[in-house]
Amino acid sequence: MSFKDQGRCGEFKEKSELVSLGECNNDITPHLRRCHLSKERISECELILLRAGYFDTTPQQIKDMFVCPKHRGYLGLYWKNQTRKTPCQYPEHKGKRKGATTDRSFTVKMAKEVNIVYGIMVPIGSRE
Repeated sequence: MSFKDQGRCGEFKEKSELVSLGECNNDITPHLRRCHLSKERISECELILLRAGYFDTTPQQIKDMFVCPKHRGYLGLYWKNQTRKTPCQYPEHKGKRKGATTDRSFTVKMAKEVNIVYGIMVPIGSRE
């Protein structure tokens, strides 16, 4: 499988088996700190779901969901903030179209609000 196409599932770091989302429990504290989200109290499972746009999942739904190694990495610990090259992600912010240079990031609360108000999914950790 091609790693250039993040839309396709596949092998990642020599792993290819699907994993139950409930089993995604790596320590993500350093990752959250790098993304300026150290105040968030979320698990790896929740991080993956939130970045995929699943804001309100039940424990039963999580139990029934699986993730491939590639998407687990890209939505979890190996996610890269692409906003360094793109403008602020907040829909109403206007102005010069340059890369976001702030250290403020979209929190869980902000991402949910933008999704409700504007119908746009912004991954948590994206820069404002």
